[in-house]
Amino acid sequence: MQIYVVKAGDSLYALARRFGTTVEELARLNQIADPSRLVIGQSLVIPGGSADVREQIEVNAYVYPFVREAVLTESLPWFTTLCPFSHQATAEGELRPIDDRRLIEAAYAQATAPLLTVTNIGDSGGFSSELAHVLLTDEAVQTRLMENIVTLINEKSYYGLNINFEYVYPFDRDAYSAFVARAAERLHPLGCPVSTAIAPKESADQQGILYAAHDYKAHAQYADRVILMTYGWWLITHTFSGAKLR
Repeated sequence: MQIYVVKAGDSLYALARRFGTTVEELARLNQIADPSRLVIGQSLVIPGGSADVREQIEVNAYVYPFVREAVLTESLPWFTTLCPFSHQATAEGELRPIDDRRLIEAAYAQATAPLLTVTNIGDSGGFSSELAHVLLTDEAVQTRLMENIVTLINEKSYYGLNINFEYVYPFDRDAYSAFVARAAERLHPLGCPVSTAIAPKESADQQGILYAAHDYKAHAQYADRVILMTYGWWLITHTFSGAKLR
């Protein structure tokens, strides 16, 4: 398999002839409903060749526990890491359980690394700024949360940790960076990598509650990988691209 980026003037018919395959096969591999429509910049999977996609880029996917088996089976070979979504942290430093055993086993079976994904999703079902503030500033709560993370990683054989805190108060920016540093310090001796998911900023000083607390420089310093949450853009970075599965 190899990846081809669509250019002006390309068509599935022309690409099929160029790479010695068929329009039907290209449409099937890339889940294209209308073969007559391609988008410039779109990444296409091309069958044949010796290149392994996962040797060229690293791809992370967030996946809900209720994902259909067929979707999971077909998608997993393309992913480097898989993040079951999600273990929600509480204001007491606990982690709400999810039914993730099937996802973890399926990931390892396809040589994909499952990551324990921790979020600041509150009781209302949305990301909570106030919950993030407690988790990032209350020393006792944070210590309890960190130990619960380690326990769950060991119990469920997760490969590592993914921190996905969103809508963090701008004044908690340094506290969030310190939390990432603490997580790396705690997990690295156990052989567990740490990644974070951050908003796609256009500048370092971009304002707004979705962006201001995400310090790119600090996350790059402390985390092993950084995921830019560009869902729908399919942007490939030097670290991870992101996807969500249902």
